[in-house]
This record gives sequence, C-alpha cells and structure tokens, in this order.
Amino acid sequence: MNIRKVASSFLIFLFLFVFGCGYGEDDKETAIFISGTVDVGEIEEDISGPVLVAVLNTYDLEEIQENPDDTIIKFIAIDESDYTFLIDLTDEGVKEGDEIYVTAFVDNDYEGGIPFPTGGDKLGLLQNKETYAFSIELEYGVNHITAGDYKLELTKNVYDSHDFDYDSERGSIRYTLDDGGAGSYGPEAQFIIMAIHVGGVSINLSEGLDLRDVIQIDMDYILGVKVVPAAEYSEDPGNLNILPAIYEDIIVNLENDPPEPLIEGENYGTDAERTAYLVVILDKDGDGELDYAEDEIGYYCSEPTEIDLGAIDDILFRYLGILGIPDLENLAGLLCNIPTPIQRITKGENLDDTEPYAIKFYGLSPN
Repeated sequence: MNIRKVASSFLIFLFLFVFGCGYGEDDKETAIFISGTVDVGEIEEDISGPVLVAVLNTYDLEEIQENPDDTIIKFIAIDESDYTFLIDLTDEGVKEGDEIYVTAFVDNDYEGGIPFPTGGDKLGLLQNKETYAFSIELEYGVNHITAGDYKLELTKNVYDSHDFDYDSERGSIRYTLDDGGAGSYGPEAQFIIMAIHVGGVSINLSEGLDLRDVIQIDMDYILGVKVVPAAEYSEDPGNLNILPAIYEDIIVNLENDPPEPLIEGENYGTDAERTAYLVVILDKDGDGELDYAEDEIGYYCSEPTEIDLGAIDDILFRYLGILGIPDLENLAGLLCNIPTPIQRITKGENLDDTEPYAIKFYGLSPN
C-alpha cells in the first residue's frame, strides 16, 4: 500500500478537527459521533510520535489505495493523555445505518508534516473477535465503538509495502474463486476472502461437526483480506496482497528472497510445513459478520480425494497438526475436502505450483 499517496489525499482533514466537541438539543437527531479508546498495550513507553485514528467506508486495501478520496471519511490525531477520542462525523456524508471501519496507528518516526505509518510503526484495526466483524453500523448520537467485544489494539507491526515485493498489478497470493457450491445469494451479498496464518486457526474435529466448534479463528492472524461485492464476482484469477501490517506474534523475514519464506509458518523444511489457510465467507446479507444461520464458508483444498481411513492420522498431522481424533470413520466425508494450508508464502507472486490457488465451497456451511 502506498501510504504516502493515501496520506496526501486527506491532507485537508488532518488537523482541522477538535476533540471533545458536543452538540446541542436541536442536533441530537442528526448528529453522529464515534468515541472509543485505542489500546496501546505494553508499547506506551515506546511511543515517540502522534497516535492517529482513520475512519473508512471500506476495508478493501486495494480500493483504499486506488480511491482514497472516496474511501477515507475522516482522519485525526487523538488525545495521547489517555488515548481516547471523540470524532464528529455529522458533516462527513454518513448517516444512521451506514457501515464504517476504523484503524489506528502510531507514527514513531514523525518529524513534521503529514503523519503516515511506515516500517517500524504500530497499527490496529477495530474488530470483533466473536463475530469476525471489522465494521460497525452507525446510529445517530454517540457511538461507543470500543465497547463490548469490539477492540482497537495496536498489535500489528507495520512494514513498508516494497518489502513485500508487490504492486497494484501483482498480488502476493494468486487465487480463483468458484461459487458453484455456495447456493443462492442476492446483490447485497459480498465475498470476504482471507489468508489466515496457521497460528490463528484452531480446528477441533473431536467436538463434532458444528462449524462453530470445528473452526475457531483469531482475527489478529489475518495476513490478507479482500472484499468482493456480489456484482463484481468473477471466476477469473484475482490477487490477494499480504497486508503491510502483520500481527506482532508472527515472524516476518524481510531479508528472505524466494524460495525462502517471507512469512514464517510451522514445521519449516518438512512435509508438514504450513503457513496460511485461504478462506472465503459468503456474507449473504452484506453486514460484514459471519452469520451461522445463513452465510457460507469456502476454502482452498489442494486435492479432494477419497481418503483411506488408515491414512487419516497422517493427513490430519500433515495439514492440521493434530493427532488422536476419536471416531475417525465418521469424518471420512468431510476429510475428502479438507482445508489445506498454503505450504509457504514468499515475496512476489505465490501460486499453487503453476496455477492460482482454487477457493471453492465444499459444503462446510454454518447452517
């Protein structure tokens, strides 16, 4: 992501807004504010620059990069005495019912001018780890966006985009998306495509086949995300860029060139090496959340085959890193299309041998 390009597009917004502003009785029905707190965790004493919050109308990195004027709603420096903020969105073209996305970052190497995140800074994304949501729906009045299960934590290390060796025409992960098994959906639907580090995915087949028990995802471990509206669905290959902000517990090897890994996975150099799952959520109502009653789940599977039950233990270890699952004979149908992690992610374009990674819907749906 060209941060300088994005930052320059909202120069006129940066220091024009004050904090703690209220609104009168006549404005209560139309005024919209968001308030919250940025969780700086254990890095507070390492902060040497301004902490900033950006309000967006999309979480699509490519869209933000290509159309910053249309995607960035407001961008401000916040109160660093307690890292709280109150942002007035009343005159920013939003209304009750609109979905917004919020990010925060600290610009540690700030030397004047326009702050922007670069290598060595910290960044956080507003997210709800229970519903896997990155957005909130606005209401009139004050929206307390970091209440309940929503958190805005500075837990991601920022890297310069060129460190990942991609541009707008060449994605880090090449994929195709097939909606053939997804069932019906309307124009309000969207596909949320994600690469999730294996450290953030827990698959527990011993608890039965209810999706909420089988797969647990820690959203901190997302390596890349792309939102494709239903109207823009295509079977043509697409690109999923590795984000230039990665969770602090994931090791990124900037000095490595292909074929050595950029993102450190698990079991390096063995047949069981694995780095990330490719997952898609068909968000049928377009609300940005996983609805277990309606939405569908798809994923990358390397080679769907009829599996010899005697080989299941080996397959579970190789692809999922788990052993000792009881009643394996009851799981044979599911294991024919087992989610397969990408073995290794390097700089540049990543392919499944010579072809894009094929993401499909195999019937592992929430309902």
